[in-house]
Amino acid sequence: MSCDVSITRLERLEEWAYDYLPDWFWRCWRFCGEWLPPYMIKRRLKWFWQKRTRGFDDRELWSLEYTIAKYILPRLIAFKEFERMGIPGTFFDEKDIDCRDDKAAVRQQEEFLEKSIATFQYLVGANEDDLDSMDMGMNHELPFKEMMKSKNIDQTKMDAYRAEIARRDLVIEEGLQLFAKHFRTLWD
Repeated sequence: MSCDVSITRLERLEEWAYDYLPDWFWRCWRFCGEWLPPYMIKRRLKWFWQKRTRGFDDRELWSLEYTIAKYILPRLIAFKEFERMGIPGTFFDEKDIDCRDDKAAVRQQEEFLEKSIATFQYLVGANEDDLDSMDMGMNHELPFKEMMKSKNIDQTKMDAYRAEIARRDLVIEEGLQLFAKHFRTLWD
């Protein structure tokens, strides 16, 4: 009987700990784990100094393409939604010397912006949920090495996953080339 009583007390204590302990306790625990080891204090001070003196720290250089894409993406989205007054000349057809066909030029500029936004969304990983939800046809309950050696892989699902990755790579390549071509036309 005493064993049952102690289990119920323990269960109540655990329930109380998960439900009623203040959030600041867990924040402090996380802070102590991440910030307080000596090597992290040194790194954080170094990063703080770098951020204040040159405007960025070394962490942004670990994956520079991600940092640049993350910087560009929200500005491209805002530029697309912005009411622009002019249309750059590169979006007009070469035959239209007088630049009178505004609708076609506006349509080309909008297509350029949509492709560029899709490119930078793929680079930042904003659409990674689509890939995560795709079933690759593997048994994820096995360890990785055994999973790759396993003959139980559904090849059609794996091929669909690889085709999606290849499609995204093509979109990124095309979008970056288009962005480089029209980079100097991002003005109002």
